Amino acid sequence: ITKLVSDSRCPEGVNCVWIGQVEMKIGVYKSKKLIEEKVILVTSTTFEENKKWFAKYIFGKNKSITSIEVKPNRVKDIAIKENEFLLEILSK
Repeated sequence: ITKLVSDSRCPEGVNCVWIGQVEMKIGVYKSKKLIEEKVILVTSTTFEENKKWFAKYIFGKNKSITSIEVKPNRVKDIAIKENEFLLEILSK
């Protein structure tokens, strides 16, 4: 994550009507050289689109992305610093 744009996820400990989303700028580097930057939206409905974009950079043809999550989870009344955000991409 090169920049957090917004985080509207529903915090733990709160009942929300909308689950929320995270918008972030991602940088892809090869040998310390920036190859591409892209602002992505992480929601329950953008998984397939994000999966295709990430797959071309970080996973071989023998692996499949199973999950893309933003960590840590939001918790009521606890602020998350921008440098604490982490994008977790799991594969099988």
